[in-house]
Amino acid sequence: MTPRNAIFFLLSATTLGACDFLDDISDDPVDSGITDDSGVADDSGLTDDTGDEPELDPGFVRFVNVADGFAYQIFVDDAEVATLYTSQSTDYAELEAGEHSYRLVNVLNTEVEGSGQFTVEEDAHYSFATAVEAGAVIVEDDLSTDNPVAANHTRLRFINMRGETGLEYVGQVYYDWGSVDQEFYTDGPGGGTLFIDPGESLIWEYPYAAEPIWIFGQWGVPTDEPQVAQEIDAYIQRGNGELVNVYLTCLGDCSWERPAILGQYEDSSTATTAGCQLYVNSGGSLTIEDCDR
Repeated sequence: MTPRNAIFFLLSATTLGACDFLDDISDDPVDSGITDDSGVADDSGLTDDTGDEPELDPGFVRFVNVADGFAYQIFVDDAEVATLYTSQSTDYAELEAGEHSYRLVNVLNTEVEGSGQFTVEEDAHYSFATAVEAGAVIVEDDLSTDNPVAANHTRLRFINMRGETGLEYVGQVYYDWGSVDQEFYTDGPGGGTLFIDPGESLIWEYPYAAEPIWIFGQWGVPTDEPQVAQEIDAYIQRGNGELVNVYLTCLGDCSWERPAILGQYEDSSTATTAGCQLYVNSGGSLTIEDCDR
């Protein structure tokens, strides 16, 4: 099944002092409060034989905040649906099919840091993610209930939440990195190398991880900027048989001290992972600093 492209809105963001990054799984998803009687009426103009507009089934939307140290109030059609701190998320809730507006308000200074429009289709499921530079990125979820995942595999959707136009996310996926059994993941997209533009996403199914699997992140090609490596086998193991959205959230000074990715599972719970700082030396090889391996 070919995934749909993520809907990307590039929004300006005010730089604020960072709060402590929440690096654990959210205990309880936040209730969004969205019901099927919210939103705007369908204005497609389609009518049935009686002259009335046909009734559409709702879609389903959940929200997640991947902004490091920032909290947002999220409004849809001028109604507040959630207040989320870093790594918090909501469950899916019904939202009328059709066009909707949104507005992001920074909790710390009450300033509006982004607004836009998005479309909900009948019976479709969406994840609406907020980040400082990327603003809002909305993807349609390819859930295992609608499209079964291969046995002993996990469907990972890598979503680039870095909002700098003209830069790409470049990743490489390795099995058992740093050991004598290290193996480049050659069955992945691009032979294990991922190229994901800001606000876009790439989906792939990975086999159950018996050994550690690492993803290496870097922005810009080529670049002398540090790379960040983080284990993703925890997502693959826990998410076995389902979809896991993997938000690539590293902004600016990416380091092992600041988790660069956040995973969101089909039950809407989230988790972050700690990483290692990598550099590219003059010979093009990776060197390891502040890393346990």
